Amino acid sequence: MQVQLSWGQVQNDNRVAAMDPSIKRISYALPSLALLLIPFSACMNSADESGSSQERIVHPIPAAMPGFDDAHDFEDSDGDALGNSRLQALAGILQSATEALAVGALEGDGYEVVGQIVDIEVDSDGNMYVLDSEFSEVRVYSPEGAFLYAIGGPGEGPGDFSSPRHLEVSPSGSIVVADRTREISVFEIAGETYRLAETVPLPFAPNGMCLGGGMLHVQGYATGESGIIFRFSLSGEALGSFGAGYESSSVAVSTYLNIGRVVCMERPETVMYFPQFLPAISGYSYTGEMLWQARLSEFESLEFVQDGSAASSNAFTSHDQIVGAVPLPEGHAIVQIASFTGESLRSVEGERYTELRTYLMSAQAGKAIYAGSTLPQIYAVTDEHLYTARNYPFPQLIVYRLPGRMTGSGK
Repeated sequence: MQVQLSWGQVQNDNRVAAMDPSIKRISYALPSLALLLIPFSACMNSADESGSSQERIVHPIPAAMPGFDDAHDFEDSDGDALGNSRLQALAGILQSATEALAVGALEGDGYEVVGQIVDIEVDSDGNMYVLDSEFSEVRVYSPEGAFLYAIGGPGEGPGDFSSPRHLEVSPSGSIVVADRTREISVFEIAGETYRLAETVPLPFAPNGMCLGGGMLHVQGYATGESGIIFRFSLSGEALGSFGAGYESSSVAVSTYLNIGRVVCMERPETVMYFPQFLPAISGYSYTGEMLWQARLSEFESLEFVQDGSAASSNAFTSHDQIVGAVPLPEGHAIVQIASFTGESLRSVEGERYTELRTYLMSAQAGKAIYAGSTLPQIYAVTDEHLYTARNYPFPQLIVYRLPGRMTGSGK
């Protein structure tokens, strides 16, 4: 299945073009790493002026990744150790998906035009919850693609969003949104609508979030904190932190090399941590014990240079990045790694990556099989459907129908 996708951020030019069809619509789809240019420039401007000649370090280095020396290989080479026949069957189902529904128009009124989709969740009734960062709201659609209602909106007050990035839907129907402005909003069902139930302040900008064991697991880095995965109840109670992050004397290096995604698995009870820029994936128990660490041998890291107290990075160089991690039934997860080049990052049309590699991973073993490079970036998977977003030539929510079920072996 070949799918033409753009990945990353869609700027306001898309909104202008949507209102005026005579304007050519362009997707300026920059990945999140492009945002590193501004903070790292600021970091360089604040370099130590005392003339300190500290050692020049090019990150990442294995010694700064706790447990990396004892990590096993990410890709499975032990025959049927993972039940590979089942994983291969799942890979075949994903690769044979066919487009069934597209939501979002080039131009239109109200909710007919979609902005920048950054996360998608699906409830047990098949309703689709789409986190749209351009409009700063959660849009809810029926399984047939009909708009139902919106939650939140742009602003800085309770229940508003400034830079929403992550979305979770609890089994009871609560809607949880993590905002880069160091805040989590929890909405609960109130009749036929939702009301703001809790606002949870954070000591960091959240990078990833998942719901497992009735707790929120939020990934982030804060100086002075011992962990990189923080636990909260849905009522906002802080329940501690765990996880070993990348270690550096530079706050800038630690902040960016500890950016990652988290996936919560119920069976087995595992929190998987996927650092976006590091060649390692870790699995933790719900109590915070490290269960395994997997080493990605085929991974070209983005380099961060620490020279004295300053740090810098050229984000427009060739590198790999973990861009997707989605839970599947039966203790499996989808992991997607994108490859970028300087030329692809400067492109203004189509895909920003040169290749998107998809893997199916076992949460219990911490190993994976390769599932090809033809799938789009995946945001959610149910038993019968796959959910993604297309940003070029204009933003759309795309639903694919799977030819087989993701649970059991029946078709």
